[in-house]
Amino acid sequence: MADVYNYGEVEDEASITEIAAELGKSQSKDETVKLLKKVISILENRKQSEGMRSAVKPLARVVSQLQSQQQTDKGIKIYLSVCFVQILRMSAPESPFDEASLSGLFQLVLNVLALLGDTAAATYHMCVSMLQSFAKVKCGLLMWDLENDALVENLFETLISSVSGKNFDDIGHHVLEILCSMLEEADDIPSSIVETFLDCLEIPQSNPGRTRLVQGILKRQEATLGMYLQKALIRVIEAGGGPYHSYENLLLAVHQSVPQLLLPVLPHLHPQLEADEDAVRGSAVHVVGQLFSCPQADLAVDYPELLKAFLRRFIDHKVDIRIDMLSLAPEMVTASTCIGVRSQVAEAAAARLLDTDERVRAKAVRTVCCIGCKDLALVSDESLQKAVGRLRDAKAYVRREAAAALVQLFRTCCQNISDGSTAELTEPILRIPTALLLNAACDPDSSTRASQEHVLQDGLFPPGFPSEEAAYVLAEGYRFSDECSRKSLLTLLTKKRRFRVDLEKVLRLRRLYKSTHSKPRNLAELEEATIHVSKHFPDPLKAAEHLSALLALKDNTISKKLLQLATESRSSKDEEQMTADVEKRFSGRKVIRDFAREICQRLRAAPLVPGFAGGLVSIVQEQGRAVAVGTRRGALDLLELIAAADPSMLCGLLGSLVDVLMCLESGEDVTVACKILAHCVCTIAKDDAESRAVFGRVKPVLSEICCRGPAPAAKFAGRAMASFSESCKMHVEIFEDLVLALPSCNPSNCQKALSLLRAMSGVARRCPGMFTPNVRAMRDFVFKAVLPCSGTLSVPCETWNSPSDLTALKAAALKLLARAFVPENHAIDVDESMQRPVEETIAELDRLLDPANTMEHISVTGNVAQAHIRLASATAMLQLARRYEFLFSPQLYVNLSLAAQDPVREVRQAFIEKLYKTADFFEVRGMRSIASKYMSILSLSAMDPVSSSRKLAAANMEKFVVARRRSIQAACTAEACASADGGSNLPDQPEFMLAYGTYVLAHHPDFPEAEELSSGSGEDLKPWEKMMSFLLRPLLQHESTSEHGSSLPAIFKLLLTLKLSGDTLVNGINENICCVCDIGLRLCGGEQRWKSLPPFPAKVPLPRAFYQPADRTATFKNRRFGSHLPEGYRVESEVLDAIAGRRGRRRGLKRDGAGGKSAAPVPVASPTAKIQVAQDDDLQLEHEREARLPKKSKSATQKAKPRPLKAIPVNQSQPLD
Repeated sequence: MADVYNYGEVEDEASITEIAAELGKSQSKDETVKLLKKVISILENRKQSEGMRSAVKPLARVVSQLQSQQQTDKGIKIYLSVCFVQILRMSAPESPFDEASLSGLFQLVLNVLALLGDTAAATYHMCVSMLQSFAKVKCGLLMWDLENDALVENLFETLISSVSGKNFDDIGHHVLEILCSMLEEADDIPSSIVETFLDCLEIPQSNPGRTRLVQGILKRQEATLGMYLQKALIRVIEAGGGPYHSYENLLLAVHQSVPQLLLPVLPHLHPQLEADEDAVRGSAVHVVGQLFSCPQADLAVDYPELLKAFLRRFIDHKVDIRIDMLSLAPEMVTASTCIGVRSQVAEAAAARLLDTDERVRAKAVRTVCCIGCKDLALVSDESLQKAVGRLRDAKAYVRREAAAALVQLFRTCCQNISDGSTAELTEPILRIPTALLLNAACDPDSSTRASQEHVLQDGLFPPGFPSEEAAYVLAEGYRFSDECSRKSLLTLLTKKRRFRVDLEKVLRLRRLYKSTHSKPRNLAELEEATIHVSKHFPDPLKAAEHLSALLALKDNTISKKLLQLATESRSSKDEEQMTADVEKRFSGRKVIRDFAREICQRLRAAPLVPGFAGGLVSIVQEQGRAVAVGTRRGALDLLELIAAADPSMLCGLLGSLVDVLMCLESGEDVTVACKILAHCVCTIAKDDAESRAVFGRVKPVLSEICCRGPAPAAKFAGRAMASFSESCKMHVEIFEDLVLALPSCNPSNCQKALSLLRAMSGVARRCPGMFTPNVRAMRDFVFKAVLPCSGTLSVPCETWNSPSDLTALKAAALKLLARAFVPENHAIDVDESMQRPVEETIAELDRLLDPANTMEHISVTGNVAQAHIRLASATAMLQLARRYEFLFSPQLYVNLSLAAQDPVREVRQAFIEKLYKTADFFEVRGMRSIASKYMSILSLSAMDPVSSSRKLAAANMEKFVVARRRSIQAACTAEACASADGGSNLPDQPEFMLAYGTYVLAHHPDFPEAEELSSGSGEDLKPWEKMMSFLLRPLLQHESTSEHGSSLPAIFKLLLTLKLSGDTLVNGINENICCVCDIGLRLCGGEQRWKSLPPFPAKVPLPRAFYQPADRTATFKNRRFGSHLPEGYRVESEVLDAIAGRRGRRRGLKRDGAGGKSAAPVPVASPTAKIQVAQDDDLQLEHEREARLPKKSKSATQKAKPRPLKAIPVNQSQPLD
C-alpha cells in the first residue's frame, strides 16, 4: 500500500529532475516558459518532503543560472520568480541557493511584486498567488541573513507602494503578514523604513489603502517600531516639519493607531509654540490645533501643559497667528468632550473681541457666534454683549462681519426654539435684533448701512419660523432695548416705507408718461422722482443711471411686477416668486438685472415676517399663552413703533386694535394704544361699513379718554377720532363735543383741563376744518380761564424740574393753543378767518415774553413759574412761526430774539435748542432765508455767562452753516456757480444770517445811545463786538466745503449794503445798524483787507420787511469804513486771526511770548461735538463779574430807550433746580 501511496511523489520528483535538465538545455523563450509552467504546476500541488528537497536542488541550480543570464522577457521573469518561491517552500527551512543567487533572485521577486499595483494585468492573479506563498513561507526572513539593508528597504518600499484601495482586499493581509514578520525578526530597523511609513501617513487621502496598511503595521508592531517612530517624529517636530508639509497628519494618523506612542513626542511641540520665529510658532499652532480638533481624541485632556501653551497663542503678538487660533477654535470645541477644555477655548476666543487689530476682532466675532451656534452654553452673557458691541466698532469691516455673524447666531437660536431643543432665549440673545436694527439704521458709513440692510433682507428669523413665535421673541427682546435701539427700528422701517412710496411714485409716473401726450411735463416729474429713489442707495449717481435704464425698458411686465411688490402685501413665498419672475425677464443685461434684484430685495417685508403684527396683537390680548407683563408691554410698544413707521403693516387689524384699547387698564398702556390708533387710522381705515362700525364702537371710549383720561392719551385719542371721521367720511361733531365740555372743566382740576386741551389740539392739528369754527372757544378758555386761574396748587418750593401742577398747566396751555393753530399737514390751506385770532394770540404771547412783566394779571408769581411761562410763550411763538411767519413784524422778531438772553439759564438753553429745531424745520422745506433768520438769533448767546449755553449755541450755528454749504454745493450746477449774476441766490447762503443778526443787535434795547458813543472810547460797544464776532465765526472758519475765509467778499458786500439801506422801523437810516455793520467790517479786517479781495459780483437782495432803500444823500457818510464808530476804536481780535489761533490750539500748539510755537498740548473740545452741561464750570463762570449779559428792560412793544449794558444779577442767572 505504501508503494502505491508514494507512487505520485516519486514520479513528480523524477519529473522535476527531468525538467531541470531540459531547462538547462533550453534555447528558446517559449520552451523555457513551457517548462517553467510545468514545473510550477508540479510544485504548487506538492507538500514538503525529503524527496522533494533533493529533487529541487538541481532545479535551484538551473533557476540560479537562468537568473544570472539577466532575462528580459516579462513572462520568464514572472515564472522564474514563482518557481523560486516554490523552491524555497519545498526546501525550507534551508535554502538551496548561495548568497549571490539569493540576492539576485530576491531582486527578481521584488520586480515581479511591483506588478501587483496593476489589477487589470493578466498576470495579476499569478503575482497574488506568489505573494501568498511568499508570505506563507516567510521568505523575506532570508533577507536579514544576507545583511543587505538596501534589499530589505526595497522589499518594504515595493510591498507598501503596491497596495492601493483597489487591491487591498486581495493583498493587504499578505503584505501585512510579510512586513510584520520582517519587523519581528529585525535586530535594527533602518531609518529609511520608518520614513517610508511616515510618507504614507502624511497625506492619508492620497492612498487610503496604503495608510490603512501602515496603521495596521503600527498597531501590531507598536513595541518594535515605537522607539524608532518616536525619534523620527521628534526630529520632524524640531525641524518644523522638514520635508513633511502636512506633518500634523503624521501625528494624527499615529494617534489614531497607537495614541500611547505620542506621549513622549507631543511635549516637543511646546517649545515650538513659544519659539521666537513667527513661522515656527505658526506651524506649531496649526499642528496642535489639528491634533486638538481630532474627533473623539481629546488630546487636550491628555496634554494639559500643551493646551496651556496653545491657548497662550490667542494673545500672540503676530496677528496671523491670532487669526489662525480663532479659525481652529470652533472645531476644537466640537471635537472635545471635556467641558473644561471647551470652556477655556471659548473664553480665550471671546477675549479677542477687544483685540487691537480689526481683522482679529472681525474673526473673533465670527468665531464666538459660531461657537454659540454649536453650544450657546459655552458663550457667556458678557461675551455675547462684547460680540454685540462690535456692531459699534470703529472699523466698518468689523461692523459688517459682526452683523452677518450675529444674524446667523440669532437665526440658529430661533431654529432651536422651533425644533424644541431650546426652551427659551436668554436676554443677550433677545437683545441682538434691536442691536442689529440700530446698526443698520444708524451706521455712519453708507456702504456699511447698505450691507447691514442686505444682511437683514432675508429676515431676522429662519425660513418657516412661525410669525406668532417671531412676534413673541421680538416682544421679549424689545422690552430690554434702550430708546436709541427703538428709534433705530423706527428709522429702518420708515426708510423702507419711504423707499416703497418713492418707487411706487416713479413706476406710476412711468406708466403715465407712456400713456399720455404731455411728455415734457411728465418727463420732468419722472426725472425728479427718479432722483428721490436713487438717494436711497449708497451711490445715488450710479443708482439713478441704473434706474433710468430700467425704466427705459420696453418690457412693461417688469414695471408691473415691481409696482405690485411696492403696493401689495404678500407672503414671503409670493415675494420670492415675483422676484424670480422679474429676473427672468432680463437677457444679457447683468447690471440692470442685478439692480432689479436689489430693488426686489429692498421691497420685501424683511426684517419682519408676514403676520408679525397680528402676532403682536395676540400677545397684547393674551391669546394662546400666558404672557409676562414686560413681554405684553414690549408687544404694545412694538405695535406703536410699527404704526408710526409703516401703518400699512397693520392692514386688516383695525378691529383688533380697537379691542386692544378697550381691554387695557393701565394709563400708560392706554396712551400707547391711543398712539397706535392715531398713527394708523388714516392708512388702514376706509370709507366702508366695517370701518364705520368700528368707529361707532370705539368713539365713546375715545371721548371718555379725551375728557377724563390721562393727558398724554387724550392728545392721541383726539387725533384718532379726527382720523376716523376723516377716513370714514363721517361728519361727526368731535371738536364741538369737546367745546361743550369746557364749561364744566374747572382749571383748578389740572388733569382734566390738560386732557381736554391736548385732545382739542390733537383734533385741530389733524382736522383744521373742525377747529376753525371753534377757535374762539379754545382761545378764550386758555386766556380767560386757565391763565388767570389762581387755584391752590402752587407749592412753596417750586423748582425748574418740578413746577406746580398749575404752572405746568398754564405753560402747556400756551403751547397747545399754538399747536392747534398749525395743521399737521402743512399742505392744507388755513382759513383766512384764522388770521385775526392768531394775531391776537401773538400779541398776548409777546406780552408774556417780557422779563419785566410781573404776570400779576395771570396770577403767576415766583421766578420758576414766570420762567416757565416765558419759555412756553417763546415756544408757542416759534410754533406759530412755522405757519404764520408772515404775521411776525420786525419788532416782534426782535422781541422774540431777546428770549436768548432771558435771566434764567434753563430758559436760555431750552430756547437755543428750540431755535435750532425751528430753523431746521424751515431748512428741510427749502425756506432757507427764514431758516437763516431764526438761526441769527443765536448771536445773542455770545454774552451768556454759562459756558455750556455758549458752546451749545456755537455748535448749533456751526452745524447749520456746514449743512447749508453742503446742501448748496450739492444742489448748484457748475454753470450756476460760475454765472455772473449768481447773486440771486445769496439769500440761500448762510451769510444771509448777517442781514437778520445785524438787525437784532442794532435793535437791542440796551444799545448805547449816540451821545454816549461820541463821548466815550467805545467800551460800551464791546458786548456787540463779541456778539458780532460770534455770528461771523462760523461763516469764516474753514470747513471741507469752504476754504478758510472764502466768504469774505460776500460778507463785506452784505455789510456795506446794510449800511446803505434804510430801516423799516425808523423809516430811514438807522445809526445803530450802521454802527453794528462797522463793527462787523472791522472784525473782518477793515478797509485794507476789503481792498485786497476780489469784488463780489452778485447783487444783495435784502428782506423788505426789515430794510428799505435809503436816500443817496443820506448814505454818503455811510460809505466810509468805521464812520459810525468812536475815533480810536479797536476790535480786540479780528475773526480770522481768532479762528487761526483756535485752529492752532486744536493742533495742540500755543504761541509763546516771542511769537514762536510751543508743543504743549491745549485740550479744546470739538465745536461739532455734542454739548454736555459742565456744572462746575457753569457755576464758576456765573460768579465772574466780568460776564455781562444784555437784558430786556422794557416791553419790547414800546420804544426802548438805549442805555448802558448792565450785568444781570448773579442770583437770577443761577440754575433754578
